[in-house]
Formats: sequence, structure tokens, C-alpha cells
Amino acid sequence: MRITLVARLLGLLIPLALATPDVARAATVCVRSGALGGWTFVLKKASVNPGDSGAAAGYAIRDDGLINAISGGYLVGNTTIFVGITRYGAGFSDTVAGASPTTTFHQLEASLRGNPGSDWPWTLHENGALTSTMGGADLVDCRTVPKIPKIF
Repeated sequence: MRITLVARLLGLLIPLALATPDVARAATVCVRSGALGGWTFVLKKASVNPGDSGAAAGYAIRDDGLINAISGGYLVGNTTIFVGITRYGAGFSDTVAGASPTTTFHQLEASLRGNPGSDWPWTLHENGALTSTMGGADLVDCRTVPKIPKIF
């Protein structure tokens, strides 16, 4: 009797899962940039399906462990994901926490086929100065990216 009940419930749930919109099934996408000390952008509920677009929300983690809040948007072409990110000067690492009036804007393009991509970041500093640089950008496996720690 229990097996029959479980089978009936699964019979109802499978069509419901298949009818769920793509946004609900979206995954996490990670883009690694070699610019500005090396950053990886973790985009929650994003997609790399050509034709998709959406908000780029999540976090950025620098190679030395500093974590910053981000926001922006993304578009996916046939062979490339294009991401515009604002990385705020607010965040923490295991040795420091705080905020600053510095904000960095990243314009990233990462190949869906493993070809080299680019990041063109520019930073608005607290004194009003603007600086810019360039670095490579690639999609990376999100399982290799540190998560935001829950306990300090």
C-alpha cells in the first residue's frame, strides 16, 4: 500500500517538475577573472543556455579570500556569456570585514566552448579617481569555488 501511494505521488510530482519554468531550474554559474588580483564571480540562479538573460546576483571572491557583494545582469549568446557586474566595496575575509566607498565595475565575456574570454574592470575610488585594467575570464566549475562561510 505504501509503495502504491509513493508511486502515485511521484506520478503527480514529475509532471509538475517538468512544467516548472527555467528560472526555477537555473543553476549557479561561476566566472573566473584574472584581473585585479583574481576574482571569481558566483552568479546564483543563472544559466548558460543561449538566449537566456537575467539578473547577476551572488558574490565575488578574490583569490586571497576577500568576499564582496555583487549585482548586475547577464546575456547568453550562441558561444559566449556576457556579464556586467558591480562589485561593491563591502565584504569580509577571515581577517578583515568592513566597507569602503570604492566600487568596481566588471564587463566580462566568457566562452561557452572553452576559448579565452576577457574582463575589462574599472574602479571608482573614494577620492574620485578612475582606474582600469584588463584580464582573462573563463567559466569555472562552481564546486571549486569557496562558499560564503556561515560562522566566523
